[in-house]
Amino acid sequence: MKQVCTQKRLNDMKITLKKYLSFFCLVGIVFACTDVEQLELGEFSAEFAIPLFSSDLSLQDIISNRVDNTTLSVSEEGQLTLNYTGNLLTQTAADVFEFTAALVPIEVTDSVFHIQNEDFSILGTIEIDFLNLKQGQLNLQYQYNEPQDLTLEVTIPQFVKDGEPYNQTISTAYTGDLPVTGSLLGVNLEGYQIQGGDTLITILYNARLEDGTEIILPSFLMLLTNLEYSYAEGFLGNDIYNIGKDTIVIDFFDNWEQGIVNFEDPKINLTIFNSFGFPVDANFIDLDVIGIEGERLSLQSLAIDDGVKVFHPSLDQIGETIVTNFSFTKENSNLTDILAVGPASVEYELNGEPNPEVGSEVRGFMTDSSSINIQMDVELPLNGYTFGFALRDTFDIDLSEYENVRSAEFKLITENEIPLGLDLEVTFVDENFNVVDILNTQEDNNYIEAAPVNSDGIVNGAAEKTILDSFDADRFSNIKSANKIIVRTSFNTTNYTIPQLVQFNANQSIKSRMGLKVEIAN
Repeated sequence: MKQVCTQKRLNDMKITLKKYLSFFCLVGIVFACTDVEQLELGEFSAEFAIPLFSSDLSLQDIISNRVDNTTLSVSEEGQLTLNYTGNLLTQTAADVFEFTAALVPIEVTDSVFHIQNEDFSILGTIEIDFLNLKQGQLNLQYQYNEPQDLTLEVTIPQFVKDGEPYNQTISTAYTGDLPVTGSLLGVNLEGYQIQGGDTLITILYNARLEDGTEIILPSFLMLLTNLEYSYAEGFLGNDIYNIGKDTIVIDFFDNWEQGIVNFEDPKINLTIFNSFGFPVDANFIDLDVIGIEGERLSLQSLAIDDGVKVFHPSLDQIGETIVTNFSFTKENSNLTDILAVGPASVEYELNGEPNPEVGSEVRGFMTDSSSINIQMDVELPLNGYTFGFALRDTFDIDLSEYENVRSAEFKLITENEIPLGLDLEVTFVDENFNVVDILNTQEDNNYIEAAPVNSDGIVNGAAEKTILDSFDADRFSNIKSANKIIVRTSFNTTNYTIPQLVQFNANQSIKSRMGLKVEIAN
């Protein structure tokens, strides 16, 4: 909404009117001015009726998007639907299953030595059957105190490549100094599969001196570095993890002063993209609607109590993403009731429960790129009934230069194509927003009927209203101190006992034209 009157135009008009020594006309205020159109003022003399303002404010203009998370969709029939979308909540494979070796060397204390899950940050209830490594290095270092050469054979049965377990023989020569140190550094583990079980990794070694004596190495360290897997399979736990929380801001009521709106068929849609190969429940810790007055109302639904079952890819769908769609509606929740407060936002928090109600015999999988992504959006179709809320607009006015006014008359012409009745209040205020005057305070004169609708609630015409208000010299002199006009529009359905279901669309509009005829004393 913007004002298009320029001071130059007013000055030119004033000079012209002084030339004819009788009247001049200033055409004033509208809700918003999008185009300058010719204003038909009926009984006003066209010679002195200078049309400066008109507006054609569509419903789409009124509810135009003001925040990034909002889209306004229009169907082929012109039906409007507001969609408010939350942030994408994501849990990655790294969040669910962290597989990294200990940052310090593992001391191998016997020729048969087991490394447990906790040495690889595999905590909780996860049981790995096998995982495929896409990178990693094996590092070994050992010492012995015998003045002989040594042959060391190392086998790790769970490290398998091309069907064969890892096996390496290392020869170490005695050079005259004790202890003797040997090492094997940077062995590339790419392509190996770690085949787990009750023990994730077992190290077997045979240390034999040149005289054939087998010994236990007094110092034997193993360090695995830069381990990354591409695929893991097993029972991937039932430890609950937090998916995240978010707030969806709803800006529909940003300019509405009061009242309630009822949406006939609202939805809160949950869309889940899952590439983890095991079942998950998405559980709501809370899902609340926050009203424009700060009220907090909780959504009630069996899906809140029981969680939403998330579909997952099967073993023959590795690498695919399976989509789960779920909607809270008026049929399965109290959504319509809690949205009636006039929502300012929707707040929610979820967690994920893997493998709900199943035992550890159920096997699943994940890849290094597996993730679960959750998107929430609020869908508000503008079909329904609405009552008792108001829109307010403020813009500047300057009448201070007009002297010797004998009389004046405001004329407001409104055509309403929206199926809601309008109560108009036009207020003159000063720079501190103190009320100076109110245009035509008679209630009946300020009411504009809703656009007529057929039996299906579809608009089939427009309601038209002309409002006149006369000012004498004293009253006009008083409003010269006003520098702003506030237009407050209250929307109401025509039937307050049993609200009629009406249908809104993008092209429905309020067309308004307002002018001021002023008579100047000689």
